[in-house]
Amino acid sequence: MLRHLIGKLGKSLAAMGLVLGVGVGTASADFVYGVDDSGHVWSVNTLNGSKSQLTTLPTGSGANGLAFDSANKTLYFRLPQNGQMYRYVLGSGSNASTVTMGASVPTVTDSSSASFYGSSYYFVNQGTNELYAADMSAVTPTFAKIATFIDANGDPLDGLNFGDIAIDKNGELYMSTYTGFYKADLNSISGGGTLVADLLSSNNQAATLQLAFETGNTLIGQDHNDGKWYEVSTADGSRTLLSGLPNTPMFRDLAGSTAPEPASLVMMGLGAAAALGFARRRVKAHA
Repeated sequence: MLRHLIGKLGKSLAAMGLVLGVGVGTASADFVYGVDDSGHVWSVNTLNGSKSQLTTLPTGSGANGLAFDSANKTLYFRLPQNGQMYRYVLGSGSNASTVTMGASVPTVTDSSSASFYGSSYYFVNQGTNELYAADMSAVTPTFAKIATFIDANGDPLDGLNFGDIAIDKNGELYMSTYTGFYKADLNSISGGGTLVADLLSSNNQAATLQLAFETGNTLIGQDHNDGKWYEVSTADGSRTLLSGLPNTPMFRDLAGSTAPEPASLVMMGLGAAAALGFARRRVKAHA
């Protein structure tokens, strides 16, 4: 993929001291974020495979529903056992803080499949077809059920068991379930509160993965069972094994980043792809 090429390209050009009419620097890092079984929150640099522990929840375990507000550099996550919401601002230190939420959603609601778009935290209630959201820019963010999922025939999509969800920069919601890989456009919620989820594949290879979008709208995931990483096709949920990323810790949930890239390196990368190849090697996919 182009972004991984650019990471290697920037480093190689800087090392060789090439001058191509513009200043040459190193491409910005691209990160995804994860929470492990012990309540530690991590960043993973997907260009070089390095990882860093950012914070630990006071409870020490159980966090899930991780989502990243890239505009405000803020991670959100909840405790499934009591619904408590936490936030962590990148670069703020070692402590996460609690968020006072409105009481519209029962604390038992399972928000383990969560993502962020615009100013809102979204989740699909496990085992249902219910989409909830809360505007985290509000003084007291309050969850509300904003849609129920229906299929292309208008029938309810009942009993969605995840898997995970991820929302891309255009508001396309991808749902990876044990019965299929779906896509829904958050900008197309009907006035009656229904949202069509198109079935892209009933043979979903990504069902066991925690998902996040990288910069450039590339969907990746880690298998919580063995720590392996994959690139996931948004066309059908098929997956391609990745190398160079850490197999530990194994994350309960992932969230994506949208770090920008220097425009000059993007332009140069187009002309040098054949010479330098990709920064991260793909290996043969398997189910």
